[in-house]
Amino acid sequence: MRVETCGSYRRGRQSCGDVDILITRKDDKPITGMLEKLLVYLEKEDFLKERLGTPRVSDRGSEMYMGVCKLPA
Repeated sequence: MRVETCGSYRRGRQSCGDVDILITRKDDKPITGMLEKLLVYLEKEDFLKERLGTPRVSDRGSEMYMGVCKLPA
C-alpha cells in the first residue's frame, strides 16, 4: 500500500480541521473491501475512536471514510 496525506495538512496550512489521507495499492489490484478491513484493524488497535457514518463507495469504486482517531500519548 501507499499512504499519502492530502488536503490542507499536506499543503502546510497553519491550521486545519482534519487530515485527509489517500491510501492506494502499489500492485494495481482492486481495492474493493480493503477499507473495511483496515478500519476493523485500526479499531482493534484502539487508534480509531469513532466512525462518523458508514464508508461510502463511489461509482468508480473508490471508498471514503470519516472518523475520529487518537494518537498515543
